[in-house]
Amino acid sequence: LLGFDGVRNLVQDAGAFARLHLRPRAVLEGFAGRGNGEVDVLFLARGGGGVVADLALLLEYVCEIPGIDRVRYTTSHPKEFTQRLIDAHARLPKLADHVHLPVQSGSDRVLTAMKRGYTVLEYKSIVRRLRAARPGICLTSDFIVGFPGETAADFEATLALVRDVGFVDGFCFKYSPRPGTPAADLPAQPPEAVARYRMERLLDLLRALGKRVLLTTNAHPISLRVK
Repeated sequence: LLGFDGVRNLVQDAGAFARLHLRPRAVLEGFAGRGNGEVDVLFLARGGGGVVADLALLLEYVCEIPGIDRVRYTTSHPKEFTQRLIDAHARLPKLADHVHLPVQSGSDRVLTAMKRGYTVLEYKSIVRRLRAARPGICLTSDFIVGFPGETAADFEATLALVRDVGFVDGFCFKYSPRPGTPAADLPAQPPEAVARYRMERLLDLLRALGKRVLLTTNAHPISLRVK
């Protein structure tokens, strides 16, 4: 359990809790008793110790704790967005009106090259069901530009997805090869200048969409992240 500025982060690893004989509820109740009313849950999608649970169940337990008024969470992959998790947004009012849902690209061809395991249509289906469960929810995401083989059409598909979904912010990364990874050997990486230009276009669009949300809601601004 980590803390900063009064916000507590719960790292969910059933195996670690079992090995260390920790009781997460007791720890969270202690934090809540000291006036820490917001909890961030980071779901690592790892099991262990014979414990079978999912993120939706974890969120239900956290939301039951007196003194915790708002809960937000992060998971690293859309595959963790089960229907149970989506439905939790309809029945757990303590969940924040924000979800970070990584997509990386709006091109099916690039997503396949990245081995992400989902299509743009499947991703948009999650968004549609999530907004049906919690109308007005704000979405942020992760994006990679300049992935090997990314064409101008692939990048335009990413911009189109950003517009369609209406993301209000994002972690934006410019691809750089890392030795020993499968992508490092892929051909046709876009030139540095092209990747930089695409990054700026993506950031400009995200800024514009974020400003639009601020003008129509009481949301607080979120700083764009670039790497």
